[in-house]
Amino acid sequence: MPYANGGIGWQRSDTSRLAAHSIRNSATTIRHRILSYMKHNSPKTTEQIASNLRLTYREVQPRISELHNSQKLRDTGNRIVGSYGRSVILWAFKR
Repeated sequence: MPYANGGIGWQRSDTSRLAAHSIRNSATTIRHRILSYMKHNSPKTTEQIASNLRLTYREVQPRISELHNSQKLRDTGNRIVGSYGRSVILWAFKR
């Protein structure tokens, strides 16, 4: 997945790239909010982060991937059962 200057990822299609560029400012704000929250509230799942920040899962999940790819969040290796009955990652702030 390529990344733009703002750290926004996209898939190979032109529509994905255009969508990524259109949300650059809000994605940056959401990433900052997630990092600030995780500094003091780790570990959490993506669902827990979304709920506590009053964001949707769809807003948070891509930002988690970006923060993990930039080594600001880490996978703890621990899993819990999420709201859909599936195993989910517990993320932690990488110090």
